[in-house]
Amino acid sequence: MMIHRREGAGAQIPTPSLSVLIPYFRQTPRTLAQQLVDAAARHGASIELVVLDDGSGDQTVTRSMLEMVHSSAVPVTLLELPVNRGRSRARNLLAQHARGRFLLFLDADVLPVDGQFLPRYLACMQRGEARVVAGGIQLSTTPGGRDEAVARAYSRRTHCVAAAERAAWPTRYVFTSNLLVGADVVAAHPFDEAFRGWGWEDIEWGIRVSRQHAIEHID
Repeated sequence: MMIHRREGAGAQIPTPSLSVLIPYFRQTPRTLAQQLVDAAARHGASIELVVLDDGSGDQTVTRSMLEMVHSSAVPVTLLELPVNRGRSRARNLLAQHARGRFLLFLDADVLPVDGQFLPRYLACMQRGEARVVAGGIQLSTTPGGRDEAVARAYSRRTHCVAAAERAAWPTRYVFTSNLLVGADVVAAHPFDEAFRGWGWEDIEWGIRVSRQHAIEHID
């Protein structure tokens, strides 16, 4: 595994409050990462970014991310895997290289829907008792063509659910595309790397974690 790290303007902070963890495969998370850096600057948040290329082998994407590593105003770590290791392994590695007390797992293809995305999570962190907080998903900016029709219909039924409804069945709606977790929780309960293919490892993780920690859902 290759590691690129820049301490950036946040180098004076030995332990950031929040580590934002973003795995990606053949697509750049740069737009998402930049929005989070800008939001951190606006709200005075102590964050770092840890991003992981899960075996893309795409030098165009790598160059784009390296530009951000070297120019970011906050600490950024870029991890590159030579081959794809899957969703669970990627997230475990991200957590292992994070320094924050809280970890915010995001997917590379998501974006905040408004300017309060980061402040909402910062408020959860400041309450202290929040250990697992699921933020939810919308499809407000996704493509609306025929090619995506089935995926959109499925996602609206199974993923795009308001917090009040998700809270009635909290383990069913734990998605690592938008999830805040205490670093100690992930250390004690890593993702199961026996999973193969796409999906369900986050649901299974949520079920295990719920035996010791309440899962909070917010919008």
